Amino acid sequence: MWSKRPLTVLLTLVTLLLANCSNNLTRTRALAMLNKDALPPVTDVEVTLESFRLARDNGFFESGPDKHAIGEASKYFDTYWWFAGAATLKVPLKRRAIEVTGIKDTPMDKNSKVVQFTWEYIDVPEEINRYTGTTAGVHSGEALFKLYDDGWRIDGLQLN
Repeated sequence: MWSKRPLTVLLTLVTLLLANCSNNLTRTRALAMLNKDALPPVTDVEVTLESFRLARDNGFFESGPDKHAIGEASKYFDTYWWFAGAATLKVPLKRRAIEVTGIKDTPMDKNSKVVQFTWEYIDVPEEINRYTGTTAGVHSGEALFKLYDDGWRIDGLQLN
């Protein structure tokens, strides 16, 4: 019948294969981790000069170096710093990773990977899109993943 040697070899191979799979960083796994841990909501957003001019021309902000939102804009914005190119929102914007577009090894560390991905803001009111100019559309990013004894962790993040 069966000898113990082929069964032992088979069990060893399956164990090694399963152990190796648990350390494998797949696109699906990286996307789930990005959405769970790496993209917290934000209240500070960039403002383009064109968007500032549009907001100014529509009378959405009072005069002065930090422009406090008035009228319709006060529902969404707290302050609007035209000279700094930024606005502070009253309600944080949520973000989500859409797709992992690539995973590559880092040259110096076999336990690190660079993950390239696309992301977007979700459920953004039209007024915020209109008067910031930076929140609409798909953005790109890179994350540094490192393998620790308990699994993969995100160790760095760059959003474009």
